[in-house]
Amino acid sequence: MTMKATIQSVSDLLASPKGTLLPKEVAAVLGVDLRTVYGAIDDGQIEAIKVGRLRLIPKAVIVKMLHLDDADDTTHGDDANAA
Repeated sequence: MTMKATIQSVSDLLASPKGTLLPKEVAAVLGVDLRTVYGAIDDGQIEAIKVGRLRLIPKAVIVKMLHLDDADDTTHGDDANAA
């Protein structure tokens, strides 16, 4: 029997092949309380897909929120060093 991998950090997030995250995984990655994640979903700050009572957050939403989608872009670091 295989156990499901739980995402608990940014490195787990980036390494995971999962397309969606559970609110508890998002809370772990962001370092906030689970209630904070549900509040952000309710306020529209975090996009979520509702399936019955289950809420799933697209991985791409969190990657974009944390600006991890452009983490390999080195121009930001070069510009900062040039100033």
